[in-house]
Amino acid sequence: MSIKRSYAQKGNLAPVAVFAFNRPDHLSKTLNALKQNDLATSTDIIIYCDGPKTEMDVDNITAVHKISDNTNGFNSVLVKKKQKNIGLASSIINGVTEIVEEFGKVIVAEDDIVMSCNALKYYNDMLNRYELNQEIFSISGFSFPETRMRIPKDYDYDVYAIPRMQCWGWATWKDKWRKADFSMPGYEHFDTSVSLKRSYGYEIGYDSLNTLNACVKNNKDVWACRWVYTHFINNALCLCPVKSLVENIGLDGSGQNCGIEKMNNKTLTNTQTEWKCPPFGFVDHEIHKSFMSCFGQDIISQNEKSANTSSWLTSFFRRAAK
Repeated sequence: MSIKRSYAQKGNLAPVAVFAFNRPDHLSKTLNALKQNDLATSTDIIIYCDGPKTEMDVDNITAVHKISDNTNGFNSVLVKKKQKNIGLASSIINGVTEIVEEFGKVIVAEDDIVMSCNALKYYNDMLNRYELNQEIFSISGFSFPETRMRIPKDYDYDVYAIPRMQCWGWATWKDKWRKADFSMPGYEHFDTSVSLKRSYGYEIGYDSLNTLNACVKNNKDVWACRWVYTHFINNALCLCPVKSLVENIGLDGSGQNCGIEKMNNKTLTNTQTEWKCPPFGFVDHEIHKSFMSCFGQDIISQNEKSANTSSWLTSFFRRAAK
């Protein structure tokens, strides 16, 4: 079964990929929120269901399949089910690759991402606006709540750019996704370079560096750190909204790679339909500083802000000063 049949008839909107495993209640909330979007009836959706790891997963996965098979309210729905478990990383990498190769772009949500009613418009608007921008590699719908991340009062836009890709509801294009090599062939050089790892720690975060090491060296079943690494080695940026358009409902201990955390992000109150955007991608230093503080990192006090900081980092802040 293919979704190609109706795609061209619906204004070239990006298809949505939803990745599910063994959480039927979470998946139901994710799909119901998507269905509330004005663009839902014009949007094709593909639901990827991973197979069971153990017999204990079977009942929940059967429920996930039932929810997926009965999903409606979209232009078309395609459900792809795995009989055996391939893991989160392979599921997302293979699924996203499949979609962008056919359609050129994709909006991605895991089964614990609840989107606001205007999220599909936001993603499609940003995908269209920044398609030819070689600095922007991904579009995120997530932003930390203002109680945790301060946006300067004089910041004049509704979106901002950061070097660290955010994977809680995101989108990208085929040409940018093709830049990623998830086998990480250049990692050995990166791992032996003190300056590269220092730059990565400063610009992306040392927590992400630790996850990347666990992925490459210990085969941890994660994918996003490798996509973040792709942004880093290509001097690329992720675009985020000032007011979040997504909420992660999986911070309840049910997910594979997230613990328990209370985010306090009143996502669904965001009803914007237009977003004032910068004419090009740049990193606002104050926003970046505030963003990194959400990961417990004070970038101002680190030695990496010295003259030893990499040239590509300097270029980011030079653009921000324009």
